[in-house]
Amino acid sequence: MKLIDQKGRLFGRFNIFDFIVLVVFAVFISMFAFGLKAFMKKKPDTSMNKEFITIDLFCNIIKLKPEMIGKISVGDRELNKEGQEIARVTWLGQPQTHQYKVDIGLGEPKIVDDAVLKQLPAKITMVVELKDNNQVYYKDMPVAMDRVFDFKTDKYSLKAMPVPLEMINERWLRIWVKFQGISPGLANLINSGQIEKNRKGRIIGKLDKITSRKPSKVSVLRVTDNKIAFVNDPYTNDIIAVLDILCNEKDGVLYYQNFQVKIGGQFNFSSDIYIVPGTIIGIEKN
Repeated sequence: MKLIDQKGRLFGRFNIFDFIVLVVFAVFISMFAFGLKAFMKKKPDTSMNKEFITIDLFCNIIKLKPEMIGKISVGDRELNKEGQEIARVTWLGQPQTHQYKVDIGLGEPKIVDDAVLKQLPAKITMVVELKDNNQVYYKDMPVAMDRVFDFKTDKYSLKAMPVPLEMINERWLRIWVKFQGISPGLANLINSGQIEKNRKGRIIGKLDKITSRKPSKVSVLRVTDNKIAFVNDPYTNDIIAVLDILCNEKDGVLYYQNFQVKIGGQFNFSSDIYIVPGTIIGIEKN
């Protein structure tokens, strides 16, 4: 029997053209199956090569509406897609006014208060990845000072920003101060709206309002009855002012510019044009 007969059939049974098409189709199917298998092959798990650690991160939970403050609690946690805990709130401080650093064309950024929004100091214990020369990453995003990250629980989704520890121990406090024996010239310079800055240019004190501006009282001995009387001093004034100051808390004690904040305690207020000493006569209770 001829391999290919006069009609072009292979072994007298198969058309040679159809046979070639069948072979080409079989080769194509084999190549497609091999390629698909290689494409669908599971990628090797590289998570074993990653290095994870647990850290305590101090931060401010920022841009909070007042009604959100009560919804945030110690123990709130964030879970990953596998249901594993990756972050937990382990400490909360006192709510503060949210602040912005803005440029209003005066040559340097200014810190201004938001009229509504708050921020909440917090310590978040979180699982982070170490990579790129020990750079810390949380959910594949680098963690750095002043860089906002998302913190999500089953109750809320908020934004937090890491800050230095010394800023976490800070809080604003309202006090009443009596400035005594002030010369008339200096007394005229002391007015509401004035601020005090630290060496870094950060606002740490604000003179909110003047509640009293009167001549100082001096004691004199009355000749008529040999008794002590108090009269106005024509050369000095006493001023009572309400101030908001940024205090630092150490072991439960509040300090302002290294002076303990307490009734009867010494207090200095430094604006751009004067420095005036006073005595704390009142502290607002939280």
